[in-house]
Amino acid sequence: MKTNRNRVLAVAVILLVMVAGFTCLRDPVRHKTSSNGEGTLEGSGNTGYGEVDSRVGGQIHIPPSAGAPHRGGIKASESGYKWDASNPGIASSAEDAAWLEQNGFPGPAVEAHLRSIPMTELKALADMGNQAATAIYAYRASTEGASKVDVLRLLNKSASSGSVYAIKTAGDIFLTVDGFRDPVMASAYYRLQARAGDQAGFAQNALVQGQLADEQRLRAMTLEEALWRDSRLSDAFPASGDPRPGFRAFIDQATEPSANQGG
Repeated sequence: MKTNRNRVLAVAVILLVMVAGFTCLRDPVRHKTSSNGEGTLEGSGNTGYGEVDSRVGGQIHIPPSAGAPHRGGIKASESGYKWDASNPGIASSAEDAAWLEQNGFPGPAVEAHLRSIPMTELKALADMGNQAATAIYAYRASTEGASKVDVLRLLNKSASSGSVYAIKTAGDIFLTVDGFRDPVMASAYYRLQARAGDQAGFAQNALVQGQLADEQRLRAMTLEEALWRDSRLSDAFPASGDPRPGFRAFIDQATEPSANQGG
């Protein structure tokens, strides 16, 4: 009994530490001003998408978007999820494509384009509020050495403005990217994706659940709740909001008693 109590206490301590840590990640990057008045973000080393400014003690300097290639606005090839039955991507219908577009997802052609353009152009689009560009910029930055703090700051900000795609991308990063790989965090973000109204999050989380021990599943559930509250996702995705087409049918089918269960 003493061993079991000690184990429960240890899990509780871990959960408190994790929740406290991710509360700080809601907007963890502190802005400072260098001697010439330029804004800087605290950090160290080269993140792969910023420049190290030696004048301010090695802090990461995020420069203005170079070239301003999109002054005329965001082009059709850079945003949106247009329904195309011959190339549907993850959409199952025109209605589904419209929901995906509204929630920050890019269509197949748009996604391919955003993944191929230079980082400076991608950042320019992100700076203009292009949610898909923001998520893809964060993903590409994570593969090029960006810190977890900077990547999560970008994704949490986009998610809090209504991008389910940003939440999914965070899960993908923690599932696949070296230096970020953490199945507990991936599970927490996929659970958030489902909670925001996208049934694909349930399927993604089911794939991750097989890698987790019982204590890790409990941590993922606790982190999901902390992130939901601390990243203001409960405001961005109210319970009265419209879920993805097929969401309610998915829930009904999943909660329906199986044929071999009596009653």
